[in-house]
Amino acid sequence: MMNYVSHWDFFQSGTLWPEWRGVRTKQYTYAKWLTGQEELYDNASDPYQMNNLAQDQKDLPQLKRMRKALKDLLAQAHDEFLPGAQYADWYDDQRNLVRTALGPV
Repeated sequence: MMNYVSHWDFFQSGTLWPEWRGVRTKQYTYAKWLTGQEELYDNASDPYQMNNLAQDQKDLPQLKRMRKALKDLLAQAHDEFLPGAQYADWYDDQRNLVRTALGPV
């Protein structure tokens, strides 16, 4: 899961909704924001994601596993997790995707 841009209509960065990347498994949802903030939720016991397990438990084994899963997925996708403005050239003037991290589409 990802949000490449921080603004709904422009390739801007630094707005109140920063860029993020995430991983979801059957039991957990993990997100890391460009700001460094992390969120981890147990989908089974907390389906409304009210209790952020990453908030106070930085050494939680599942958090470490999800961090590694995200790192591996980013590497496979050639995603450097940059500010949204860095991806502007991926789109043409009509906002059609013309390239990805792997090159032209």
